[in-house]
Parts: sequence; C-alpha cells; structure tokens
Amino acid sequence: MTCREAVRKLYDYIDNELDNATTEKIKRHLELCRLCCDQFEFEKTLKELVHKCCESAKAPAVLKDKISKCLNP
Repeated sequence: MTCREAVRKLYDYIDNELDNATTEKIKRHLELCRLCCDQFEFEKTLKELVHKCCESAKAPAVLKDKISKCLNP
C-alpha cells in the first residue's frame, strides 16, 4: 500500500469502516511508515478532542428536520 492510498483511507480506518483486508494493509503500512503514522496519530487525536469537546452539544431541531427531509424526501 502506498502512502497516498493509506492517507486517502485514513478516516475510514480511524472509524473502523474498512474491510479486514484493507484494515490489515493500512495497519502494516502505519507500522513501517513514520510519516503516515504521525499523520494517523494527529488525525486520531484531533477526532478524539473534537468528540470530547462536542459530546454534550446537541444539534438544533431545525437542523435535524432539514437532514431528515433530505434523507426522506
């Protein structure tokens, strides 16, 4: 797996949204590539920080309605 492929799938990897084979390829790549590993650690930490800071925030009802209408026209 190239760095470009690994980085392109990094968010899916962090969110555990990849199949087992792809997950293993990225995991092996991150073990070998310091640059991609550093980027992975940064993105993972950023996602955790955003989650921690926003976990108590609730979406306004108007936003929920708009999303619902888009998903169920």
